[in-house]
Amino acid sequence: MPTMDYRDSNNEPIPGVTTILQGAEDQSGLVAAANLVGLKGTRIYHLKDRKTGAVREIGEWSRAGDIGTCAHQMIQDHIQGTVFDPSQYPEEVVGLSHAPYGSFLAWREGKRLEGACEVSLTHPEGFGGTIDFIGKSEILDWKTGSDYIWKSPAKLYGQLAAYKYLAEHHGYAVDRVTVVRFPKEGTQAEELTIEPGPKLDAALEMFLSLLKAWKARKIINQKDKK
Repeated sequence: MPTMDYRDSNNEPIPGVTTILQGAEDQSGLVAAANLVGLKGTRIYHLKDRKTGAVREIGEWSRAGDIGTCAHQMIQDHIQGTVFDPSQYPEEVVGLSHAPYGSFLAWREGKRLEGACEVSLTHPEGFGGTIDFIGKSEILDWKTGSDYIWKSPAKLYGQLAAYKYLAEHHGYAVDRVTVVRFPKEGTQAEELTIEPGPKLDAALEMFLSLLKAWKARKIINQKDKK
């Protein structure tokens, strides 16, 4: 997903939830993936934008991010009843995004999704976040990445706890938070619902501690005035 620009009340930049949680992530999955890409050789894709005609080179990981962004947009348009515009993305990316989108369509069959998509919020404690979907009493977070995310519960729980904390500050009632993974292979969706309890409480405590550490690092890394 693209990086969001979050600002506080003084228009100063503040970090997003996922930025704060980088310190909580088990890096083993990322290291393994990096090693695999290295062993295979870095593959470069030449993609032509259908709207501008511009050609750009991207690596495998960048392409995966583009697919996730495109699939998220497809999901958002479906829920909102708006028409998806494929010209925003390279043709190959659009084609590959249909698999996770198909996984979403199969998962959402029979479900009533009433709420708002892509809700960007900021908190006075100095962070922001964009929540994929907020319903009447539930937060939903879509994932299209590799299944290693399920093997990094600290980051996953931390993200959901932070979103709940953020949404509740803005008056949303959140009884539970759910993350749903729509595989890029188009296979069956994987769902995890987290009810309020000790794990979610611990995840929020971890997130707030990481936020405090992020602020401390920012102060330490500031260049001294001469």
